[in-house]
Amino acid sequence: NNQQIRGPIMKVLISTIAIAGMMLSCSAQTCKKEELSKGYQWVRNNPFTITALALMDDFDIETYKNGGFNSITIWKPKESIISQAVAANIPVFMHNSPAKKGTIESAKAFAARFHKKIPNIVGWLVIDEPKPELFEKSRQLVDYTRKLNPERMMISTFQGAEDQQGYDRELIETLGIDIVMYDQYPFMKKDSRIYKRDSMRMTHLAIARKVALEQGIPYWAWIQTFSDEHRRYPSESEL
Repeated sequence: NNQQIRGPIMKVLISTIAIAGMMLSCSAQTCKKEELSKGYQWVRNNPFTITALALMDDFDIETYKNGGFNSITIWKPKESIISQAVAANIPVFMHNSPAKKGTIESAKAFAARFHKKIPNIVGWLVIDEPKPELFEKSRQLVDYTRKLNPERMMISTFQGAEDQQGYDRELIETLGIDIVMYDQYPFMKKDSRIYKRDSMRMTHLAIARKVALEQGIPYWAWIQTFSDEHRRYPSESEL
């Protein structure tokens, strides 16, 4: 597709069948559907999950779908976005990160409100990049949201940490999630003070893959399609 879709705060998530295949804990010949975890069942049935954060006031679902996206991540509950997503019956990943600006009870109320309002939710992004001190509260939210509809996946995202393997492992074990994500935004402006730090992207990929394999769940990656003080827009070939 020669069209370029860019937004100041858009993230794109891509999961490939090649990555999924490497992570399976049993062979393709012996795995039965009932033996696969919820996350792996999704990856098997949807080898390419391509989604982006829906935030813009002028969001248009047809333009979005024409860009090649086959699911949507609703980051903030804007009615104009929700109504379009429901009408299009596109798979929805719903974001709920109350720990930064709310309480666990407000987060539970949010989940209860939208789990019926948006019937095409397939997964909940429960707490984006939680700090270790929020793991237990995050687990409470995961358990509560899962009870509302056990068929929906529970997802969270790694944040950067000094002991990255230890943090990644503790997040998965404590939260009990079905899919984990990590983000690394490597397309830096060369005069940025953090230019060298983000050159560690392959190391972070290796750590995310290693821990996900150990824990038996798929991992996804947020792909950078935004620019800011330190980062530049990637080219089409870089994407």
